[in-house]
Amino acid sequence: MKLAYIKWNDAFDLYNYGLYDESLEDYEKAYPVLKHNGEYLVNYGKALSIAEKHSEALTILEQAKSWQSNSVLYNALGDSYKALEKYKSAEQQYSQAASMAPAKFYPLYLLAKLYNASGQQQKAFEMANTILNKEVKVHSIAIEEIKEEMKQIIEQ
Repeated sequence: MKLAYIKWNDAFDLYNYGLYDESLEDYEKAYPVLKHNGEYLVNYGKALSIAEKHSEALTILEQAKSWQSNSVLYNALGDSYKALEKYKSAEQQYSQAASMAPAKFYPLYLLAKLYNASGQQQKAFEMANTILNKEVKVHSIAIEEIKEEMKQIIEQ
């Protein structure tokens, strides 16, 4: 049990350094012991998604739903569905993330990007407007960048 947590910690460190492929070996070694730990499964699934192993990511992230439920999980699911061009499923996941965290901009941003990438220009335009008119609770550079990108979608 202790070794699994050590492997998870090692994997998480590699992940945080941007070494996603390298982290997967340690995540995989921890899996037999930690397969019922939602936080671990979300971390592992996100690493798989970022490493572009989307089918595997979906398997792990869908398992995570049994143990954890948060916007990070649903955003990661949306990312892998989008990468596999399963746009309706991606939309469902991003929408779930948005409803779980209504104050957050990121799930709405992901929806706008999904609509734009999948040729749904009217939906992209509407979501961009929603984001631009959304109240900012905590100002940040990230929100300013999101708003700038949404202006570009509207100007297209």
